[in-house]
Amino acid sequence: MGYYYVNPLGEVKDISYNFLQKIKGDTLTRRAQLEDSELKNESQNIQFILWSIFTAIFLLIVIVYLRKLRRID
Repeated sequence: MGYYYVNPLGEVKDISYNFLQKIKGDTLTRRAQLEDSELKNESQNIQFILWSIFTAIFLLIVIVYLRKLRRID
């Protein structure tokens, strides 16, 4: 059984094909892209936190070392 659309000018068009599969596939692809971007953002946040901690520890070590150098002089 086919579905047909007759426009006001009398032209008949077959509309029995399915657009929903393409839309459903695009939606799933878009959701996957959003999940990937969320994972990327989370990964970048973790990386930022680790670099910040490393930098803070490094600066504290440098400050302590500079204080020891001043005491020696």
